[in-house]
Amino acid sequence: LPEALAWGGSATWADRILVLGGSNNVDQEIGLSDRAYIGAVELTTGDIVSWSESQNRLPVPMSDFATVQINDRVYLLGGWRREGETNVVSDKVHFTRITTLGDVGAWTETTPMPESRRSFECAAANGKIYVVGGYDAGEYSRRNVYYADILADGTLGDWTVCSESLPLTPPASTYNTGFSSFGLAADDGFLYLVGGY
Repeated sequence: LPEALAWGGSATWADRILVLGGSNNVDQEIGLSDRAYIGAVELTTGDIVSWSESQNRLPVPMSDFATVQINDRVYLLGGWRREGETNVVSDKVHFTRITTLGDVGAWTETTPMPESRRSFECAAANGKIYVVGGYDAGEYSRRNVYYADILADGTLGDWTVCSESLPLTPPASTYNTGFSSFGLAADDGFLYLVGGY
């Protein structure tokens, strides 16, 4: 990468890999980036042979957000985001289309999540985006699961709270009642949560 970054997002398109936002600091709420980097991939070896910076920046500097890619659309949900002069845990959702050259296009804001979140995961399945766990703006880990329909124009419908929450993780405390920093995958109509705390 052209700079050291953590807590960002990524997407792929043809022979390109996109690295989106993140933080250049050990604290994910400091040193937020609004840059998008494009890596050119040599398909026969899988090597990234060069990096370039997109002229299309993210909507705001951000890190510790969730990213989901659905065909040529990329969604950025929540995370630490710069609002004015401060960084806050956000409920906002933006999406873009990946261009034929493997770059990001203009960003569009869509229906915000019901709560601000960071250190959570999301996945797409059955025409919906699912948001799972993470920390809210008060630094409480969460167990609830939300989903929203993906509409034909890429925007999201209203969010619905699933009737089932994630199981309680022992030992429960005031701050630790949910899941964060885990992996999430969707396959054949099922969501799989792996690891985390």
